[in-house]
Amino acid sequence: MHSFMRRVAAVAFAGFGLIHLYQAPGDYDEHKWLGISFVIGGLFALGAAALLLARSADRIWASSAAISAAFFVGFVLSRTTGVLGVHEPGNWEQLGVVALILEAGVVALYGLRRLAGGGGQTGYREVISRKRADVSVS
Repeated sequence: MHSFMRRVAAVAFAGFGLIHLYQAPGDYDEHKWLGISFVIGGLFALGAAALLLARSADRIWASSAAISAAFFVGFVLSRTTGVLGVHEPGNWEQLGVVALILEAGVVALYGLRRLAGGGGQTGYREVISRKRADVSVS
């Protein structure tokens, strides 16, 4: 089940990345920082999606969910109260709504995975879980 959730999250995150890369040039013309963040977020999403397909690491899952949540909140704020000079009230374009659904999906899958106890390899848990007797100091 965790493997299926990981694949679905990877596809959703890749979709999120492609949408943001597609939208970046138009947003760059209006607000340079927004266009740049779309490019960075889109590239990160594509890279993380590939990593999610390759292995189930907690850090990849957590960072994917965090980026998705940040972009979700940013979109909602820019359409409601405004955020950092971007205020487009009522401009809920279709591609933006699709991105919201994909972002929410990544966050929801991460939450379900955590609730189900699906931990992956992290690299640091093994060190923390060692007993003091097992660790020698030279």
